[in-house]
Amino acid sequence: ILAGKTLFSFLLDAPGDPLVGRNLGGYKILERVGRGGMGTVYRALQLSLDRVVALKVLSDELARDPDFSVLFVREARAAGELSHSNIVRVYDVNVLDGILFYVMEYMAHGSVEDLLRREGRLPVERALPIVIEAAAGLEYAEHEGVVHRDIKPANLMIHEDGTVKIGDLGIATRLAERGRAAEGGGISGSPHYMAPEQALAREVDGRADIYALGASLHQMLTGSPPFRGRSLKEILFAHLRDEPPDVRRTAPSVPEPLALLVRKMLAKDPSKRPASAAVLRQ
Repeated sequence: ILAGKTLFSFLLDAPGDPLVGRNLGGYKILERVGRGGMGTVYRALQLSLDRVVALKVLSDELARDPDFSVLFVREARAAGELSHSNIVRVYDVNVLDGILFYVMEYMAHGSVEDLLRREGRLPVERALPIVIEAAAGLEYAEHEGVVHRDIKPANLMIHEDGTVKIGDLGIATRLAERGRAAEGGGISGSPHYMAPEQALAREVDGRADIYALGASLHQMLTGSPPFRGRSLKEILFAHLRDEPPDVRRTAPSVPEPLALLVRKMLAKDPSKRPASAAVLRQ
């Protein structure tokens, strides 16, 4: 259901998927591996290189909406410009028979969100390498002038060799665009991980991604994001007004310096967070 620019997505699975088994522009679609508000992700075989890839198809309803189509293509192009070991590679974007899709590196082990769903909260020795690798990807993005704007466990992907890579640059913003939501476009991002300045539709820079990574690290260590609420409004107001809970209340084995770092990453004032992803990683 599309109400203005708000999408309510109800994922009702049919017994079969008409795209599975189909050859789409040189990619044989093998199976569906995920669905989201904007589209469906498949595991596919790139026939020319005999390479397994992930193929993301924009939903039919959204493909007919020019605003969402532009967002989808921007996601592919923004990601395609980036080349780093901690960022998911994008190989291709295309439109065939009215189907808008792009092709990216296949991440066999899913996302950190999948990992948390399977295992619950993570011990420090597992959470820290994830955040360090994500910070390395953000450091490169900062160098390229890109603010991701939607860092969260679902967008931290795990390669088959264990490497963590940042994916889904759907609302990434070039600093040249001054990090501001489009005029009249409101805010964009995921409420549980959104920096206060982003929730207020103000200018954002890489420190907004550091905030979101801090909220993600909080969830890795405790099993839940720092702020919860019964409504979107409650969650956003908590980001604006409430101090984040100490991770040691739920996970007392977390070292004090790490707990303090999480709180610093979640500072309301961007100037009180680590100044850059490079500083954070160090």
